[in-house]
Amino acid sequence: MKIKKLGIATVLMIIPNAFWLICGIGWIILPEIFLSVSYNSFVGSSWESFKTTNETISLLFEYHGRLLGIQFFILSMGLIVITVTAYKRGEKWSWVLLAVSSTLLWITAALFDAIIGVFQVIISEIVPLFIAYCSLLISRPLVFPNANTKKHETWETGRSQ
Repeated sequence: MKIKKLGIATVLMIIPNAFWLICGIGWIILPEIFLSVSYNSFVGSSWESFKTTNETISLLFEYHGRLLGIQFFILSMGLIVITVTAYKRGEKWSWVLLAVSSTLLWITAALFDAIIGVFQVIISEIVPLFIAYCSLLISRPLVFPNANTKKHETWETGRSQ
């Protein structure tokens, strides 16, 4: 039963990380699509009109978008590798790392979109976070089986109290 639950949790955790991977590939290949949505929402005019009047600056934005895509790609690949290895085995450090990284990555992405006014895509950042949290909830009792007991070890000494 433990292996089956960890398998389900692993598959669920791969979904949001694969979403980052797809977004990274999208930013690498077609940064204009992401830039046009962000620019239109934030500035209120079209990306194409900006691009024609400011060719050099728009190229800088596109290069920056591609760099962002490369970073998304590398980050998501690392998280996927951690998910299918350590997290699947139920290692505590991977659970904590995926909990913290999922929270920070998805919340900051949603906050960025809220700040620039791209409200229609915020749901696409909240749903993967929800999926990651479902995975963490499924795996928590398996990774931390004694978390609800009163006996615990201190961080400094490793001795029970």
